[in-house]
Amino acid sequence: MKLFNNTQRLLFPKEGTRSNNLDFIRFALAVSVMFCHCFIMFYGTEESVEPLFVASHGQTSIGTLAVNFFFIISGYLILQSWNKSDNIWDFLKKRIMRIYPAFIIASVLCVFLFAPLGTVDWFMPFGYWSLFYSNINFGWLLKDMALLQTPAVPWTLKYVPIPETINASLWTIKYEFLCYLVIPLFAFIGMYSKKYIMPILLVVVMVLFIVQDDWKVYYFNWEEFPVIGKPDFMPRFLTYFFSGMCFYTYKDSIPRSKILFIVSLIAMSLGLFAFKGLNYVQPIFGAYALFYLAFTQTISFKNFSKAGDFSYGIYVYAWPVQQLVIVFFEKYLNVSLFFMLSMMFTLPLAWLSWHYIEKPFLNFKKKKRVTIEEPRNEIKRTKILTLHLN
Repeated sequence: MKLFNNTQRLLFPKEGTRSNNLDFIRFALAVSVMFCHCFIMFYGTEESVEPLFVASHGQTSIGTLAVNFFFIISGYLILQSWNKSDNIWDFLKKRIMRIYPAFIIASVLCVFLFAPLGTVDWFMPFGYWSLFYSNINFGWLLKDMALLQTPAVPWTLKYVPIPETINASLWTIKYEFLCYLVIPLFAFIGMYSKKYIMPILLVVVMVLFIVQDDWKVYYFNWEEFPVIGKPDFMPRFLTYFFSGMCFYTYKDSIPRSKILFIVSLIAMSLGLFAFKGLNYVQPIFGAYALFYLAFTQTISFKNFSKAGDFSYGIYVYAWPVQQLVIVFFEKYLNVSLFFMLSMMFTLPLAWLSWHYIEKPFLNFKKKKRVTIEEPRNEIKRTKILTLHLN
């Protein structure tokens, strides 16, 4: 039986089609990260308690798996965004408007609201607000927000299983934004001139990541550098980001096949549970399964985000909310109740973030400027890059 034939449908729909399940999947991934953190924050560790960490023999957690999928989706969507942008400045404006506003507001709330609430104890049941505020370093706060770093706060959350950590989810956003910047850099040096270059780049970063993860070869010894943070995180994130870019690059060639979908699920299951091979299978087989579900018409969640796209809001607010749930309700909690309360308090914040921060800035970025005297060489360069990506 042929795996696919000339009449086989493609994995991806035609450009511009909005009927897909990506919003639902991103929501599910954000909730998965929160669910994983419930175990880590309740017990103070993921070892022997987090379900996937146990089932995969210590290989990965639900949260790590979800973040990997987030980067695959980002690689696909951000390369698509570059292809639709008028020029590099239009592209950067879109990315800044999508990431920075919600990140800044979440950081400000962490410092001025969530962290002070975390100072409550038996002696001061309402917290040490004045003392906390007097120790805030506003220069560091501005720097952290500009560089997309988790905001540094004075003492807080002293008596929880993961102490003095106001928002441990924010750290990945810096590296996602750095991945965004790779796209115009590659365009500038002509890396999109041939389609086959993208799979080669994927193989290179996969090898670097596998060598690093399996043989513990750390290229920068986890040293942290100004602005870019810790480069040793990048092989992992670039592997999954480049995976999404590859799927976008070959979107007009990849067939939609139930057989390939089943093979992908089997490969993922083997990589997770039979042997420690997640890094070998998720960038390829995991990505295929992800996009198969994202663009299926059999089960459609195309109207899921009608009330709003809450995935980013859930991601940036869940951790501080969960820390405060432990502070105020710890003696009543088990993991299930912890998760339900966390969802109950996080969703309203995500709703507010979407409707009053993210959506207004997204609408702003969509406003087209009428540029009558745009330099011709810039227009020509952009058109050439667009043709190379098609």
